[in-house]
This record gives sequence, C-alpha cells and structure tokens, in this order.
Amino acid sequence: MRTGPEPRAGIPPDTETLSAVYLRQYRELTHLRRHILSMLPVRSWRSVVEPGCGTGLLAAELTGLTDAAYTGIDIDAGAVAMATEAAFGRPGCRFLCRDARDFVPRADAYVSSFFLTTLVNPVVWLQEVRRALPGNGVYAVFAEYDYGSLREEPARGLADAIRDSLEADGFSTGIGGELDELFTHAGFTVDTSGSVTGPLQEPDGRFLDLQLGRSHAEAWKGTLLSWTVAWGIYRKQES
Repeated sequence: MRTGPEPRAGIPPDTETLSAVYLRQYRELTHLRRHILSMLPVRSWRSVVEPGCGTGLLAAELTGLTDAAYTGIDIDAGAVAMATEAAFGRPGCRFLCRDARDFVPRADAYVSSFFLTTLVNPVVWLQEVRRALPGNGVYAVFAEYDYGSLREEPARGLADAIRDSLEADGFSTGIGGELDELFTHAGFTVDTSGSVTGPLQEPDGRFLDLQLGRSHAEAWKGTLLSWTVAWGIYRKQES
C-alpha cells in the first residue's frame, strides 16, 4: 500500500486507479492470505495495527475473524476515506491518515501487505515495532514482492526498468527477498515463512502506467512477467 513519494516517471496516482491495483493484488493472493490467517491466533488478540492499510481490504477480512481493536494507518487520504466509509458501523475499527513510518502505536500484533518496501531502514523501524509489541507479539507479513526474482519473457529489460523506477522513487526493492534476515536482525524469531511465484502473464497496465509512464508502458506490450511474493510470520524474541 502506498506510503512513498510521487512516482517519478508515471502519472499522478489517483485514488481510483490505486484502488483498482490494490483490489487486483488482493484477489490474486486470496489463497495465500487465507493460509496465513489460518496460522495466526487472531481470536486471542486484543489489538492489531496495519501500517500501509490502503483502502482497507485486509481490514475487512481480518476484523471479521477477531474482536481485536483494529487500527489502519496510511498516508493516502483518499484511500483512508474509502476504508473508513467501507468500515462504517464496524466496532473497534479505525483508520488514520498518517505516515506509518513515523507512527508506531502499541498493539498485540502488526500485519502488513506491500508496505516494508517503502522503508529506507526497515531494521530500525522493525525494532520500533518490536518495542511496541508485548512479549508474545506477532508481526505477519501477508505479501511483499521479491523484485529480485522478477522474471520476464522475452527478456527485453522490463524487469530492470521496473526495479530502477521503483528505486528512483525511494522504494527498497530488495526487501522481499530478505524478510527473514531483516526480522531476525530486528529481534524477531521466524515462526514460518515462504514465497509463491505466479505464472508468466501480461503485467497490470495500470501499474506500468503509474510507474513507468503511459508512453513507456506501451513499449513493453507483449512482454510477460512472473512475480514472486514473499510472506512470513515473525514473533518478538524475548531479551
């Protein structure tokens, strides 16, 4: 979910376009998300925080499984407004328009999707989260793209163009391939983790327009991409 700067090469990210990208990602990862949720003690949580909550898609699913107080945080005011409207009347659910990189409230658990790549120094931020969690606190990463494993066919340089553009915008493209190491260095233990790789397929044109610009995106027509998504459940390590 978006927390970074404006795209360097693309068009300004309107909420409607971003919402469509979020929804596509959410639907593609339904089975993985349900697998992760089945391993989490969500019914024992009293509070949960989601940095980079976007339009509240994960929130809707998660809050249907737990009575925990939920706090979603996102820097995109439009996305927060959409999430708040969708959650109208849902008790114990709130969305805050803030920069989640600078706001780390206490909670029993943290969850996130496509957020950690926005961090300049993820280990430092995760150490702050660790201090905000209780002794049995959990951080569940539902999805982070492993951009280093991005595969294309035919090889025409699209994968490199995506990585270069994201890095120019301030995103850390190596994080998806280093989740276990990052959390371990920040004082967490690895409960379970893994990755899933999708088939080669045409990339989302809306994403290419946003990230590379419409004229550049046109040049990559016919190129297929295969994305790898990393995930993990991490527990606060006792001092």
